[in-house]
Amino acid sequence: MLLSLSSVKKSFGSEDVINGIDITINEKDRIGLIGVNGSGKSTLLKIIAKETDIDEGEVFHKSGLEIRTLTQNLNLDMDATVYDEALKAYEGLIAMEKRLESLLESLSSETDPANLERLTRSYDSLRERFEDSKGYYYRNLTLSTLKGLGFSDEDVKKKIYQLSGGQKMRVALAKILLEEPELLLLDEPTNYLDMKSITWLEGYLMNYPNTYIIVSHDRYFLENTVNQIWEMVDGTLEFYKGNYSAYLSQRDERFNARMNAYKKNAAYIAHQRAVIEKLKSFNREKSIKRAESREKLLAKTEVLQKPKENKVAGIKLEYDSLVSRNILKLVDLTIGYPSKVVASGFNMDIKAGDCIGICADNATGKSTLLKTITGQIPPISGEVILGSGVSITHFKQEHEDLNPENTIVDELVNYSGKDVLEVRNLLAGLLFTEEEVFKKIGVLSGGEKSRVAIAKLMIGKCNLLLLDEPTNHLDIASNEVFEEAMRNFAGTILVISHDRYLLNALANRMIFINDGKAYMYDMPYKEAAVQFAADIMDAEQTVQKAKTVEKSVKTDEPAKKKPLSKDMRRRHTIRLGKLEEEMEAVSSERSSIEQQMNMEDFYKDALRANEILAHYEELGKKYHSLEDEWLELSYILEED
Repeated sequence: MLLSLSSVKKSFGSEDVINGIDITINEKDRIGLIGVNGSGKSTLLKIIAKETDIDEGEVFHKSGLEIRTLTQNLNLDMDATVYDEALKAYEGLIAMEKRLESLLESLSSETDPANLERLTRSYDSLRERFEDSKGYYYRNLTLSTLKGLGFSDEDVKKKIYQLSGGQKMRVALAKILLEEPELLLLDEPTNYLDMKSITWLEGYLMNYPNTYIIVSHDRYFLENTVNQIWEMVDGTLEFYKGNYSAYLSQRDERFNARMNAYKKNAAYIAHQRAVIEKLKSFNREKSIKRAESREKLLAKTEVLQKPKENKVAGIKLEYDSLVSRNILKLVDLTIGYPSKVVASGFNMDIKAGDCIGICADNATGKSTLLKTITGQIPPISGEVILGSGVSITHFKQEHEDLNPENTIVDELVNYSGKDVLEVRNLLAGLLFTEEEVFKKIGVLSGGEKSRVAIAKLMIGKCNLLLLDEPTNHLDIASNEVFEEAMRNFAGTILVISHDRYLLNALANRMIFINDGKAYMYDMPYKEAAVQFAADIMDAEQTVQKAKTVEKSVKTDEPAKKKPLSKDMRRRHTIRLGKLEEEMEAVSSERSSIEQQMNMEDFYKDALRANEILAHYEELGKKYHSLEDEWLELSYILEED
């Protein structure tokens, strides 16, 4: 056992946030901590880490327990480089390495046999500890972890003060992952990662040797990384075994069982009260005694409370009926701005009922595509053809169409023209209380702004929804309800999202954007993501070959050169043959690795996968170097 909490309570003012929690955390536990926003998840992590006081109960830690937490207080050296800051995870190893160097110097100059033997024993013992502690590859491991979290070769040389807030958070994440504490506490670790980095982190955690607790709204991430779910409900915890899918199944079964028990209990109590009243109505001594006897038994009967369903937003998207099935057509579309092309190659015929997922890294053109479809930005080239009678509602990620000076209720009344009562009824279904509807937009949290934006979706009819990260800032429960609303929407949806669980559940077709090019697939997310990864690899190899050929066929007139001697021609010919053999061997090895990369279990062992990928990259560099030399020699021999 690593730690336990016994009857722990924590309040803030009059609000009970943690209300009598008992937990035990053991080695190798992989826990997903979920619950609606404000339910106390982050507070519980702080209690576990002993970073906040408790009002009642006891927190027990195993002696010497190492805990690391990813928090907003990053404690980074702003003048250090990204690489050097991440290396601080291995301060003990670095000190050990310096000690080994010192011992080696002493050994080289020592002449006394007794001292030499003593130094040798010390050196051998320390070297063994160093080796067992990843001493000979901790630097490579640091680099591979930083690259896995999205840092390029240039990024790792930057100073911390040059980074964005999200990049700094990723440096802090890299440090605590490399430290491998006995208990790792991660609060929304995927918030600052792109999809490639999230996939890498999933693989890393699958092979993490110790215990961790993850707070996350990313259901796909939880599906792949945890073996138990803890759900915060009214200040207490509900425990479930398995990943997120297992939790959903158990939660529904548990609720149904409790509801059935409640109904049976209520029916039994109602029946007994009816019998008691009937006996009393006879107004006979014997009947009254029987009634009193039943009342005593009934008083001892436990009265079950009606199980409480998760309080989530009641979301329903209205549909504006449309006769035509032709909704939207993108024809050779290139998007961007007068001074900059953002992405090209969009060709898609979108029909009624389609749900098109749009997926890419940040700043690659996803939002620009939606703005081009709505006409806010003109195409650079190509066409956007809307079908007859198509009505669009556009959900913007940053909610820039919300007026920060308006109250919530005024925002919706002004937008829709509907009366205040109808608007307030709608807002009540989205969990805005009587007092909250008079809050100004400017003071709302990200989640509250998302719910206001969703209210604007609901209040008007449309048949084409353009959604830009609609589930950002929503908790899991609201995510599920919103997902169900989109599933039941009769119209067409284009949805930009990093929520892979949502894309997997809804999208029947996908658009990916990479390096300024659009990739379109008439298949669901999971299959499309695999095909996209393969297509990207092919595209990168094609670009590298084109660059090599371009470099080799420069037409600059060379200076007059002497003809090759027979000996030099013979040497070039022999070298050319050897280069062809080496290129064939490297190409064969890369093909073998590519087959491994296409296997489903390739990324399960993240460390091994990173080593193979690094080798694959080196092989690519080697091949291009060999090819450059081969082309140069071929050119020399042909021109001579």
